[in-house]
Amino acid sequence: MRTLMIPRHHLAGMVLLIAALMALGGCATRRSRPDPAYASAPQHLVVEGDTLSSISERYNVDIATIIKANRLAHKTLVPGQVLYLPGARVDAPRVARAIPEPAPEVDTSTDWFIARSTWSVQSIDVPNTDPMAPIYRLTVHHSSEHGDASGDPVDMLRLFEKNHKSKGWACIGYHFIIAADGQVYEGRPLKYQGAHASGDNNIGNVGICLLGNFERDSVPQAQRAALMSVLDRLVRRYGIARTEIHGHREFKTTDCPGRFLLAIVDEYRGGNGELAPERPAATSRPSRAPAKRASATTTKKTRR
Repeated sequence: MRTLMIPRHHLAGMVLLIAALMALGGCATRRSRPDPAYASAPQHLVVEGDTLSSISERYNVDIATIIKANRLAHKTLVPGQVLYLPGARVDAPRVARAIPEPAPEVDTSTDWFIARSTWSVQSIDVPNTDPMAPIYRLTVHHSSEHGDASGDPVDMLRLFEKNHKSKGWACIGYHFIIAADGQVYEGRPLKYQGAHASGDNNIGNVGICLLGNFERDSVPQAQRAALMSVLDRLVRRYGIARTEIHGHREFKTTDCPGRFLLAIVDEYRGGNGELAPERPAATSRPSRAPAKRASATTTKKTRR
């Protein structure tokens, strides 16, 4: 038998290599021999960058349990190593919760007009009112021949209310009145149906009156700006289509709201803002209220 002779200077290196291989094999063997009690547990294949802490957090298994189940001698992990994870539970992916956009603010403020209580000297005949139906349109008027618009607006409002109540109405028929200087006054509270557009035309209809005769005169800038502001507020608040903004003459034979003011209304709702003829041959317009909205009033006489 022939004997292989290894030079002495190579022998020491080979011994060290064999020892290292045995050590690595021993570690691998220890890491791949889990406790048999956990053989059916979910498994995880270790990849580069994995740590016991990251695996513990990912699967919701505490580090001590991982070490015990896999009989780990220390916490160093090797890529390709299989770990058994008793009671592992993978969290559902965290989905960023969308932050809902804030709903459009509904303007319920009352600081943009002077309240009825500050000018009226007469009470509302509440039994003689109808509740306001859902608001879906606006009608613009002018005061025309009712006094001098350059006078005290409060005197004008009281005159309106006196005249309207003398007709058997509950109170002034308009919901808002705009003076020549642009000041807005509350007339009939919005919770009550108005008395300004004739019969069922008042259903769901807000009445706005500008002091002045706008068949004859142009609308002062301050008054015009105030009207635009009021229309904007009410359109936003009640979701009113601009096609549902009217001049009084669109409901009955009348010069109201006057050709100069009607041109402004027409421009606001998307028209060309041209002046109407000075003496239009207006025809009475039938009620635009849908049948379901008018049904509440067709069985009884409409209150004023």
